[in-house]
Amino acid sequence: MSSEERIERMSLLRVTLDGLVPLYMLTLQRRGSIGRSAQECADIIAAHGDDLEHGRDGGADTLNAVAKAIATLALIRPEGIDLFGGHWCRNHNECGAA
Repeated sequence: MSSEERIERMSLLRVTLDGLVPLYMLTLQRRGSIGRSAQECADIIAAHGDDLEHGRDGGADTLNAVAKAIATLALIRPEGIDLFGGHWCRNHNECGAA
């Protein structure tokens, strides 16, 4: 894969996460299931992370697990999380990134 293709894939990943992460943050907050989701996400990412990277079956489940893991971290870390060139947090006025 060329460096241009990698940059394009990373850009697409970032745009996708910008849409998915806030949705998972709302879902996790409403359900009160922040703690339970972390281990589930870790298991899926560990078992199928390369499916996402190589575009194989299971990549969608892995992408959702990555987004849910980022959402979980964004909710429990006061400073939020910076990853893949993006920043997610529960309250942008309080995280220090504003």
